[in-house]
Order: sequence, then structure tokens, then C-alpha cells
Amino acid sequence: MPFRKPAYPATLTDKHWQKKKGSVAKIAGKTGIGSALKETAKAFDKVDWEMLDVGKRLPIGVAGTIPVLDKIFAEAVAEYKTSIDGTLRKKIQDVKKLADDTAAKWAKKKGIPKSSTKAAQDLAKDADFFMVAMNKNSLLQLIAKEYKENLKGLKVKEKIYADSIKRLHATLAKIVKASKTVTTTSEYAALWSEEVRGVGTIMPLISKQKDLIPEHKAWRVFSSQGFQPKTDEEIPEKFAAMMPVMKKILMATR
Repeated sequence: MPFRKPAYPATLTDKHWQKKKGSVAKIAGKTGIGSALKETAKAFDKVDWEMLDVGKRLPIGVAGTIPVLDKIFAEAVAEYKTSIDGTLRKKIQDVKKLADDTAAKWAKKKGIPKSSTKAAQDLAKDADFFMVAMNKNSLLQLIAKEYKENLKGLKVKEKIYADSIKRLHATLAKIVKASKTVTTTSEYAALWSEEVRGVGTIMPLISKQKDLIPEHKAWRVFSSQGFQPKTDEEIPEKFAAMMPVMKKILMATR
């Protein structure tokens, strides 16, 4: 499941608190809750939520590698520890303590409506719930889960890439060997159908990673129907054209 920025609870805003605590409670003295709620909202907005979205930050294609993913994950963890565990959760904790203290104080004070006391108690509960939602066993686990899911995908991609390199080497070796023995158009046609076209199917998987774009372009010509020799005499020149490209690919993928 992709990481999603959590919604900030409407119940942890100063506007909601001012509405719920009631007019009588407003003249009972300052509680510090309003200011604490404003500070909490500011701390939430200062979190770099994009930094925590590991999957979204992972580049698509060849740039998305395991080392890059590891770096992105490390940055996400650092952002969590600094902005959330180190700042936001402390602000939420401040709100909870003030709300608990206020609820206890108002419960003993005559003239304060029960609804106001309950509003403070509810605020403390909501702060507690939000603090749990922001802890490492909740939020950080979601980030770690996304990292693991992307890591799994990259490992599959790297295996496919490694297998492609092996197949490419084996196929090119067959073509090099065949260049010394193939002398007829029918023999060449068989080689072209399997090995030459086989290289053509592998090149798209490795050309960008190995900086073999020109060689990939050249091989599209070699694997085309029109490149096949029309006579036995044309066969040597076909292999001669392919040989430098094959050597470059073999050197780049050894």
C-alpha cells in the first residue's frame, strides 16, 4: 500500500477547541491549550511528508536502484526522527498534558459546565490517539513496509537484469562461433531466427544501464528481415558489420 500523508485531526485545532470549551470556560482563565494546538498544527505542517514517501521518491527506470532506495529510506527515517518523533509528537504530548490538567482542574471548579470539562477530556483522548498514530510502531512501520515492498521489486528487477546479461553473453558467443562456420543463407537464416533476434530482445533490458544505446540501435538493423544476406557471398560482410558491435557489448557487460 502506497504511503499517504495522514490527515491532521480537526479536533486538534484551536478553532475546534474554542468552539467546544464553551463561553463560561473562556472566562475561567488561560489554559495554554489554544497556543499549544497552534504549535502542534505548525509542527505538522513543517514535516516534509514528501520525504517520507519512499515509493514516490524512488526514480522510475534505470535510476531506481537498491542503493538509491536505501538512501531514500535513510532520509525518510531521519525526517521521521527529527520532525515527527523529535518535534510533532512532543507538541501533541504538550496538548494532552494541558488538556488532562485542565479537565482535572475544571472538574473541581464550581461554575464550569460539565460539557467544558468533557471537551478537555475529549481533547486529551484525541491527542493521545494522534500521538499513537504518529509513533514508530504506526507511521514508521508504514514507511518501512513501503521500503520493503520496493526493495522486493528491485531485487526481482536485478535478477532479471543479471539473467539477461548471462543470456546475452551466451547468445553472442554462439554468434561469434557461428561466424566461422556459417556459409549458407539457410544456415544464416537459422542463426538469425534464434540468436540474432534473441540478442535483439535482450538489448532493450540492458542498453540504458550499460550505455549501449548506439549498439542497441545497430542491433535493431541486424535483427531486421532486410539485413539477412540474399546470397552466400554476402554472409562474411554481414558478420563483419556485426563483429565490432558484438565486441563493444561483450566488453560493456563482462
